[in-house]
Amino acid sequence: MSSVDLQTTIVAVSSAPSPAVRVVIRLSGPAAHTIAAAFGVTADSPIFPGPLRLGDLAIPAHALLWHGPRSFTGQNVVELHIPGSPWLVDQFMKACLRAEAALAAPGEFTARAFLNGKLDLAQAEGVGLLISASGARHAQAAQQLMAGHVSRRIADLCDTLARLLALIEAGIDFSTQDVSFISHETVATEVKILSATLADLLTEARGFGSLSAVPTVVLLGRANAGKSTLVNWLAGRERMVASPVPGTTRDAVWTEIVLPQGTIRLTDTAGLEVPGSADMLSADMRAATLQAAATADVVVAVIPANLSAKSAAADLTLLEQAAGRPATLTLRTKSDLVAENATAELSVSATTGNGHAELLAVLAAACFGTSNEPDTTSAAARLALTQRQHLLIEQAYAHLQSALETNHQHDEMLALFLRRALNSLGEVVGQITPDDVIGRIFSQFCIGK
Repeated sequence: MSSVDLQTTIVAVSSAPSPAVRVVIRLSGPAAHTIAAAFGVTADSPIFPGPLRLGDLAIPAHALLWHGPRSFTGQNVVELHIPGSPWLVDQFMKACLRAEAALAAPGEFTARAFLNGKLDLAQAEGVGLLISASGARHAQAAQQLMAGHVSRRIADLCDTLARLLALIEAGIDFSTQDVSFISHETVATEVKILSATLADLLTEARGFGSLSAVPTVVLLGRANAGKSTLVNWLAGRERMVASPVPGTTRDAVWTEIVLPQGTIRLTDTAGLEVPGSADMLSADMRAATLQAAATADVVVAVIPANLSAKSAAADLTLLEQAAGRPATLTLRTKSDLVAENATAELSVSATTGNGHAELLAVLAAACFGTSNEPDTTSAAARLALTQRQHLLIEQAYAHLQSALETNHQHDEMLALFLRRALNSLGEVVGQITPDDVIGRIFSQFCIGK
């Protein structure tokens, strides 16, 4: 994104591009209210009930108005809520552009909010991440950024660093007069505390990459344990070839299942007991199964419910030994083949539909956590960092370590490392941020945001 001209009024369609009953056109800038007045909008109240005028037409639509600086962007803002006719949207947009509004660049509305001090850079990144959230955890973490949880912690560290740096630099300025404003011991103690705080933050916070990644669930079981039928049942379509003939599934094949908490990738695998396992094809099938299990987030041991307790235990041992890891959960399939309540374990039947809701709930908890787990109850534990933020905090931590290793007789070097740490932390929230970094962040947004 090129440099932002805050004196230009921008316009964009800010609602989803798909067909809809209503479409939102957003304006921001000094002339926003004047342009809206051409449609008959008056700025007497925050809500103009309509209709809006478009030439000789009276359009059943309304407008929302904000006066800067009490708006998202810090400028005068107008939202036109109009019927979703593509022709009407096109005519309203053309009318705005004829009134000398400019098309907004990707992310320019949020960029203006940042430049006008309504958001810091970490909060602005939270807006972009919320727009692209792939699930509940991702959206929750993005909201934490938007709410300023990371920003406040970084701001406290910056305040401490700035105070230390000011005292050290003052001592350098008065070094010929043998005046000291802070002892080396005090500096060392405070830098150690700052380092420990940054280390805790890096340990505690997750990366957005891991939150946005689709969790993988791999089904392990002997041949004919019901894995392919289970996948088809959960997917709601014939995604896998299910057959009573052993060895029908010959590779690790996945499909995506959408849960309320997010999407999971469910992988069907070849049975770990296949006749003729000495041949090369079966060896490759086994290797594909074990590779899928090794990289899975969740491993489900699939065991038919009609096996005896002893045989089921033997199956579970075989599967876990082959996979080289314990199963996340054990699932008994074909529960319709046994008497009701014959097993207290998690059980399902693709034939009768029994256990469907319970299985989805267990998979969701295994992939995304539950509401009573620590990482979803405390705001601090839900913090997540973008790759940019994580790298900058790591850099600040490294500079603080260098400061601790500096000979206390060299205040200039100590000040240099503290300044570098302060600059790195400042970039997290945009206090000290090159224009090209800002451009890269906001250019990832969609138009109208």
